Amino acid sequence: MVDLATVQSIVRPVIGIVTYEEMARCLGWPENEIGYADIMALRTDPEGWAKYDCARPQWGKRPLVAFTDPTTSSTGRSLLLGLYAIEAGVPPEHLTTSDINDPKVVEYVKEFQGLIDHYSIGTTVLNTKIHQGPLYGHFFIMPEDNLIHLYEGTELAYIGGKEVTAPPIEPVSMVMIYPKEGAMPRNSCACIVQTDWVTDEHVEAAEQWIDFIMKDEQKRAFMAQGLRPGTDLSLTGPDNPIGPKYGLNSSPPNVVIKPSLVDPPVAAAIDDAWQDVKKAGNRNHRSRYVHLNERIQAPEGHGRSDSFFGQDTREKPGWTRNM
Repeated sequence: MVDLATVQSIVRPVIGIVTYEEMARCLGWPENEIGYADIMALRTDPEGWAKYDCARPQWGKRPLVAFTDPTTSSTGRSLLLGLYAIEAGVPPEHLTTSDINDPKVVEYVKEFQGLIDHYSIGTTVLNTKIHQGPLYGHFFIMPEDNLIHLYEGTELAYIGGKEVTAPPIEPVSMVMIYPKEGAMPRNSCACIVQTDWVTDEHVEAAEQWIDFIMKDEQKRAFMAQGLRPGTDLSLTGPDNPIGPKYGLNSSPPNVVIKPSLVDPPVAAAIDDAWQDVKKAGNRNHRSRYVHLNERIQAPEGHGRSDSFFGQDTREKPGWTRNM
């Protein structure tokens, strides 16, 4: 057990919608606030991207959305918890099991899951889609530090059939949209466990560690790695990567949703309901790639690709995706 009143936040990277700057501007960003509702409307509109004169033909018609599997990813789970709070219209800490079973809320979560083309088991697959270009994805749900590392060339991706450290993405090519419904901070906290085996000596040592880790010097070290500090430490320094250079906004999001505050029994009910709300047809609901004697099929309306993870498949057995 943890006394929430004594918990201190070490870092609080924000989860948002990463997309190509050109696509964001085509939707009206940054002058207009963009959110999940806009992407859902774009996906369900029969015209899709063709509705916008600024859209490029190579984007295809249907917007492609990718995020990580909530059963294997903390980012994916934060998104899932947050979606219930958004449609229920209450802060996450006020969610109830009645909200989870509300048909209107369930339908909203199902509709959002219908956006996705693949549930990725982890961020490496999302990184790969970004490096492959707009043919494989337009909108990616991920935390700020992930985008920073993509710009710095320190993220992993599958290239040439191997998991490698991927080269940096082009400067100012991608941005984060902080959803108008609410960006989601992924809180990493310093807290002392209260249980029988924790001695006074343990508590004293933990308090000393917390005092050390909460000093500005340590918080700046975390910030240099792309992690937004959990306190009001200024983000205006020259070494701060959380800013326009990497497609981010150093100011706090206008609207914030905190999925970590969902009551544990309610969170468990959401976990139990996952099989009922996930996209139909994703039996394994993970992004998996199966070697078959046929080429990879590009997403509907996006032409055809003969390469996957940078590997040419035109003259040999290729890959297909388990949708």
